[in-house]
Amino acid sequence: MAETIRQLLLKNIGDALAEISEIKTVQIQKFSPLELDTLPLPAAFVYAATEVRKDETSATEIWDFEVAVEVWAKENELEELLGLVHKKLYEDRRRGGMALKTERLDSSVFVIDPERSLGGILMTFLITYYNKLGNPYQQ
Repeated sequence: MAETIRQLLLKNIGDALAEISEIKTVQIQKFSPLELDTLPLPAAFVYAATEVRKDETSATEIWDFEVAVEVWAKENELEELLGLVHKKLYEDRRRGGMALKTERLDSSVFVIDPERSLGGILMTFLITYYNKLGNPYQQ
């Protein structure tokens, strides 16, 4: 089955994160429970968030697609990982030609397990992309 432009964008983000040597695990759209005792950390998770139609022409639909990137790590690694993820995703802001732009909207820190000093950072990236009118599989 063919993949939508959205799916290809999520995969592109996951592939980029996998190139960061400090990140040991990358998962896309993982919704099942995770076992912290066996999960290699730092870990990154990529999720589709909000998507809003930005514009339409006679041939294309233009979308603002928010992608959530969640990184779990020891608390003393979080700021460095935020910087590494930001830098990596800005290396190709057009996502291999599939996007018009990529920009980081925000980030927030949260606690996963205080006894293990594990925390997370949730970053939201806005990817503006287009597809053929009525066809989310083609540009």
